[in-house]
Amino acid sequence: MTVLMKDDKHFPKLYRGSDAASNAAQADHFKLQRAHLVCLVLASLAGAIASGLQAPAKGVVSVIAVIFILGALAIFWIIRSRRNDKTWFDCRAVAESVKTATWRFVIGVPPFQRSLSNNEAEKAFIDELKDIRNARPGMEIKMLGKIENIADEITAEMRTVRKFGLATRKKIYLETRLINQKNWYLNKASFHKQEATYWVKAVVVLHILAVGLGIAYVTCLGWPLNPIPTIVAVAGALLTWTQSKRHDELAQSYSMAGQELVELKSLVDVKKSDKDFCELVKQVEEACSREHTMWCARREVKVQVLNMARKR
Repeated sequence: MTVLMKDDKHFPKLYRGSDAASNAAQADHFKLQRAHLVCLVLASLAGAIASGLQAPAKGVVSVIAVIFILGALAIFWIIRSRRNDKTWFDCRAVAESVKTATWRFVIGVPPFQRSLSNNEAEKAFIDELKDIRNARPGMEIKMLGKIENIADEITAEMRTVRKFGLATRKKIYLETRLINQKNWYLNKASFHKQEATYWVKAVVVLHILAVGLGIAYVTCLGWPLNPIPTIVAVAGALLTWTQSKRHDELAQSYSMAGQELVELKSLVDVKKSDKDFCELVKQVEEACSREHTMWCARREVKVQVLNMARKR
């Protein structure tokens, strides 16, 4: 049997739109940030080169340094005006909230319990999506063009899974949500741990290089170029980059969330009744929401949306 709810196309239009908008905004944010840091480093390098030249070459290189500085300033203004980071955070909060609500709906977790009629459950789900969307006014404009306009909020796959018996819903949820999310958290934790180690080593090497070149520059007075400011600028750029990525924080939080899902996964087989399984699903979705609430808190994003699925 083909596993349903495996692809994004099986999820509501609001999820797909906010997920695509979040990914696009994240990519744009880091592209601009990289460009800003590169311009600053190149300006430092051009300035260092200019200091060791004679006119008129010195004037030409100095002008190039100024151009890089102006470029960095322009990119900084674009970053501040576009606020791609805010779009990224807001749309990600919406996407994760919709995904949690979707899984609660297809499994039958309150307020979408299977005792409700199809119309009642679907109305409750649409009301939930409205609450999530209304908590982020103006977000719809960010989603324009991200997905096809004919997409549905309640897909045929969602309705199909909701009608299945307990055994089939358990299989789909285990394979498509719980294990998938667990692996995602643990893989991301490993990735961010490796990245944090890599960039820390790079910064340490640059500091050692700056010290070594500084000693050489002092002892070899014939050098026309002082490399220390450029090395320091590169080290500062790398530090800024790693801080924006927050590798250490994410490695820790993803590891904790992944371990919690590992523990919950071991309880799936012992949940023999619909009620008990729905309670487990509720715990899993709360674990995912808890991690994302922490993610939002670190970025000073309102967590109102993430709490909606648990307020009832």
